[in-house]
Amino acid sequence: MKSQWDELIQKQIDGFATVVEAELLITAMQSDPSVQRLYLEYLMLDLALHAEAGLIKTEPMALATRFIVATHPVVRWMTLAACVSVAVGCVWFWVGSTKQFATVVRSVGMLADQSQSIGQETRDVLTGTLELVTNDGARVVVEAPAKFRFESAKRMYLVSGRLSADVPESAHGFTVVTSGGLVKDMGTVFGVDADARDGAEVHVFDGEVIAQSREKRTLVTGDAARMRGNELEHLQFRDSAFIKPDENTALFEGRRRGQQDRCETLKQLYMTDPSLLVWESFDDPETLGKEGNFRRVQGRFPGSHALEFVDKGDYTVMDANGETMKFTILAWVRLDSLPEGMQSIYHGRRDYDQQTGVVHWMFRNGGKNMILPVSGTNRVGVEFDKLDDKILMYPASKLSGRDTVGNWALVGVTYDADTGSVRFYYNGDLDNEDQVNPRVAAVFGPARIGNWHQEERLLSGRLDDIVIFQRVFTDHEMTSFYSQTKPY
Repeated sequence: MKSQWDELIQKQIDGFATVVEAELLITAMQSDPSVQRLYLEYLMLDLALHAEAGLIKTEPMALATRFIVATHPVVRWMTLAACVSVAVGCVWFWVGSTKQFATVVRSVGMLADQSQSIGQETRDVLTGTLELVTNDGARVVVEAPAKFRFESAKRMYLVSGRLSADVPESAHGFTVVTSGGLVKDMGTVFGVDADARDGAEVHVFDGEVIAQSREKRTLVTGDAARMRGNELEHLQFRDSAFIKPDENTALFEGRRRGQQDRCETLKQLYMTDPSLLVWESFDDPETLGKEGNFRRVQGRFPGSHALEFVDKGDYTVMDANGETMKFTILAWVRLDSLPEGMQSIYHGRRDYDQQTGVVHWMFRNGGKNMILPVSGTNRVGVEFDKLDDKILMYPASKLSGRDTVGNWALVGVTYDADTGSVRFYYNGDLDNEDQVNPRVAAVFGPARIGNWHQEERLLSGRLDDIVIFQRVFTDHEMTSFYSQTKPY
């Protein structure tokens, strides 16, 4: 009686198995030796039949490369004709299993020697990033947590995690396979996320790819899609969700020069500061149990963690209880995009319109600038009844938030009720100062970070440390904080 695997194995050998079915078969063979044996029997029999038909006299490698590699001793009961084919198959298997398909050129935050070769073995990237160059010249950055393996220099299985690939003409046709579908390069720089909540994502940074689940589609620069089941679903393009080779080099240099150690030293110093209200880093595993909808991903340092918000309704909560006349809020963000409308960073959960001192902090108008509404206060120097855009009643930065898209950036704001001063900072530099009136104490309590609710105020990207002090940082302290906590 045939098992559930016979039909699937035959479909794979005949070339009709889908990507999802092939991945299922690989997983079964990795965990069950009986499936390995069954596959090898089918494989060797098929090779024998092709040999008898004269189909592998000139192109045995082209035939063999259609198959999934199964690791098991050669079956000895084959006929003489089949044994000829077994020998061909075994030679191919031995060469394939020992051949190297890529070389490590740079690792950040993980144990991997430069110039280390990678063959068909499965690799886990638990922390940091691993930068590879295939034998054909494709440059690939894999970001933790991830698992992958190569079938050849032109074909890579991304079991989980995300990667970016810069594919030159010499590597044309480089293909990334996931459980949701495959992505084939047509002269491209692209990213693949195999840990998407529902299927796998592909984002095209430059050039053209073919994305294929059961549906097949050509994607070009600025396109993004989710490969899921029988369909390809259009997505918001998120260029900055992926670490590319240039940034990986900067992260490598930052780590080599001790940036992560400097950040930890500064953090321990600030933890003794009596004005510190909260320092949320999301490194505690209990973060996974927090209220909300988010993905816990790698932070700006290897081994650290951040929260990623992508869709409307993605959020988590943070408690920071206190009432103060002065405060400083800082947050490390890595924005994927800044669509039109509001993009939340921090929102006090109390009713903004019914209580004074509630703090909201966000980007507005597709990242045109940052604003800091504190309920009960208005920006000095505006005639509210003449405003077409009521958001202009709040203090704001001048620099566009779009200048922060693409890399990790430190955004900050200070509030001083005694002087009415609100000051905005990007990467440690003062951007703008506004005045507010009346001067009311800020009230911190249960708050929401990420998106405000299901309909609007979408934050798309990662949020690392978010810190609140009950005092105002000086310009010098803001610059120092940035220089000692940045990853680059």
